[in-house]
Parts: sequence; C-alpha cells; structure tokens
Amino acid sequence: MVNLLFVALEFKLCSQAKADKIKDGVIFLQKLAIISTYDDLCGIAGYTKALVRQLQQDYDVTVFDLDQYLLRSTIRSIRRLGDELIAEIVSKLPAFDVVNIQLEHGTLGATPADIFRRFESLVRHGKPLTVTFHTVLPVGGRGARDLARAVRHLDRRGFFEILHEMRVGRELGHPVMRSLARRQKRAKTSVIFHTRRDARSHKLIYGLDRVFDHPLAFYGSTGKLMPPRTRVNLPAALKAEVRPVVLGIFGFISPYKGIHTAIQALRRLPGNYHLMVFGGLHPNDIRKGYSVHPYLEKVMDLVTDDFGAMAASKKKGVFEGQVNLHIDSSATLQRLMSGMCDISQRVHFMGAVRDDEFASAIQLCDIVVLPYEEVGQSSSGPLAIANDVGARIVCARNKAFLQYERYNPGRLNFFDIGNYLELAQRIISVAESPPPGLPQSYTVETNRAVYKASFEMPSDSIEPFIRKLAGKDD
Repeated sequence: MVNLLFVALEFKLCSQAKADKIKDGVIFLQKLAIISTYDDLCGIAGYTKALVRQLQQDYDVTVFDLDQYLLRSTIRSIRRLGDELIAEIVSKLPAFDVVNIQLEHGTLGATPADIFRRFESLVRHGKPLTVTFHTVLPVGGRGARDLARAVRHLDRRGFFEILHEMRVGRELGHPVMRSLARRQKRAKTSVIFHTRRDARSHKLIYGLDRVFDHPLAFYGSTGKLMPPRTRVNLPAALKAEVRPVVLGIFGFISPYKGIHTAIQALRRLPGNYHLMVFGGLHPNDIRKGYSVHPYLEKVMDLVTDDFGAMAASKKKGVFEGQVNLHIDSSATLQRLMSGMCDISQRVHFMGAVRDDEFASAIQLCDIVVLPYEEVGQSSSGPLAIANDVGARIVCARNKAFLQYERYNPGRLNFFDIGNYLELAQRIISVAESPPPGLPQSYTVETNRAVYKASFEMPSDSIEPFIRKLAGKDD
C-alpha cells in the first residue's frame, strides 16, 4: 500500500512540476537551496549530506554551509562577519525555486538574539520554504507554578532547569514558531518534525497549516542510497578474542550519551563482551587549559577503576581491619584496594568517525547500545543509521527513542535510563536471540516523498497524505 502510494505521489508531483520545466526536450530540475551546517563534524551535517543524495534526483541542490566559527562567536567583529555570511546567503536565495533550512537553533548563533535575528533574515524571502526542526524547544511546558513548586521543595537543579526552559521558550522557541505562523499567510511555508508528538503539538498551538513528520533516514538498500563500505580496523585485543560479542556506542563523548552506564553494564557481562566507543569530544568541548576533559576523565577512571595512589588511599579505610596480609609490592596493594577491576582490554576508544565510516562502524557491532539520557532532543542520527542498516539495538527509554519506535515498532529493545543492571540483562537477551527481521515502514524513499510534498503538494492534500503514510488510510 505504501509503495503504491509513493508511486502515485511521484507521478502526481513530478508530472505537474516537470511539465513546466521542459524546454526543447530537456528537463530542467527545480533549484533547491539547503541551508545547513555541512563541512563540520556534526550530526546535522551528516544528515544533510544524506538528504542531498536522496533529493538530487528530483532537484538541482545547492547547500549553503553555516560556518560555525563565524556564527557561534561572541566576539563583536566575528559576529559581524557571521551576519555578513547570512546576508550573503539571503542575497542568493531569489535565484532558487524552493528553500530548506535544517534548523538546529545553536548553529545560527551563540545567543537567542543572534539566532532569531538571523533566522528572520533567512525566512524573509517569498520562495516556498520548508524548515526541518532537529531540536524542538519547550512549548506549553513548565511555567511559574512549577518554578514555585521547585522553590518549596528546595529543588535547586529543577528550579534552574525550569527557569532555563521558560527563558529559551520566551526568547527563542515562541518567536521562531510565531514567525513561521506569520509567514504562512504570505508564502508557502512547511515544517518537518521528527516525531508525531511534536508535529501535532506545534500544529495545534501555533495554527501551522503545512506540518509533516518523518524520522531521520540516511540509507536505503539499493543503488546510490546504500551505505558506503569503508574499512574500519578492529583493535588487536578484539581480534585475539575467540568468540567476541561486540557492543558499539556512537556519538560525541558527553555526559548525556550515557557512556558510563554502558561501562557499568560491561562489568556485569562475560569476559568475551567488548565495548567499542566510536566518537570523540565535541569541538565545542575542546577548551584551553584542560589537560583532559572532566567527563572523559570520569569515563577513563570508570574503565580502570582508578588504580591511582589517591584512589587507593580513599579505599584504604574499607579494607582496614578486614584483611591481614603482608604485601611488599605497593602496586599489588593498590590493585587489591581498587578491586582488580581494570577492563581497559575490553573497552576500545575508536575515535571520531567520518560520515562515510559511520554505517560500516555500526555493521562491525553485534549490538548497538544507545544509553542516552533525556535531554529534550527529538531525534538521533546513530539510532536512525543503525536502524537503516538493520542492526540490533538496545537503547534507553527516553522520549525521543520512544517516539522513534512508533515509526518502526518492534525494532528497538529498551531499558530504563541509567539502569546498567537492566542494560546488561537486555544485552545478553538480545545477543542470544536472532535478529527480528521486521520490515521498515519509514525509509529514505518515504523521507524523499515527504520533502517533495512539503515543497510541492497543495495544502488540502497534506492530511490524507500523512494518514496514508502512517497506514491509516480509511
């Protein structure tokens, strides 16, 4: 049913669009401008590259790269250069037929004022516009009552989280959405969200007319949309293992990625289980004056259980009066005091991977582990790529992953955020079971169709299109 739908959609949209683009027997594709990060090592850039591959058969695609050095600087002279970059992009948009903005708010600036001002400049033209939201800022969430409740309960962390949400919503979230609501009255304006929840809530709250939803999709199973095959070398310790079970964790090394949860789970798995960490520090976390990033140091200590003298002295009190041994070697004593729990031969830091290496790295793993904490994100590139290539996935039960599972039911295996005992149990269960082999309902082809519909489809046809896509055609 879905395949027939998109054959029909392809014919309906293309026959109408291409009828006006044939001259002397030659078909001229509409010109599409995509505004996004592109050259940086980040998830948005990786998705944009995948999207270009999907759409270049239908459009003449040009990507305008958002230079993060210029746009995220707080130095006045460099901020001015960032404004000039945006002005240059705006000056070129009249030459295009349709425009798409891959919106991660922080890629447009370091302050809400800079971000909104630049966003307003990019949407001021009259061309058909589609904005893809990679992060959805809080809408209709916590407010003054919640703030007062946090004060009554002496919840300092909760107080500042709510205060931040209210400020971001007031200074950035609401202004951006209201700007799009105003724009749709004068020009074709579409939005794409990565969850049905976000699509529905924003359509109701802001009265948006052209609202689509589709999960991230990177790779297909045939032709040019297949994932590239690149060589990723395995660690020597892993090659020496007789029957290794390889776990992979992906993305920048930061606290919300839950790497510490994966390591705690690995300690409770058999010795033939290995964890490969594909990723490095985010460029914004590389700071002057740090010999090692605090979170990375915490992760390394967890792997080695910190055999240092300082850690051993802290644990000395636990052993006093319980152990009566004479040990001449201080090194041996330190290992005893720290529990002899060094698992550095089973944890392998593979470094940051390029976009063209990501899929190959995932395919090296028996199980992809995504123990991400809840931080309000609406999508995950590693999850989408792992699903595209048919990997077995164990992931935390956060809101983004629960929403993704609604598009591809039965393909994810959940555990509660931070529960490393449940994670270890779930990994063993998945490792001992065959892959489910379930069909994938949302693919690069349906993603391509959604983008084409956002540019070309009449507004009164969108609701039936969305219902058919969700399998609710009645």
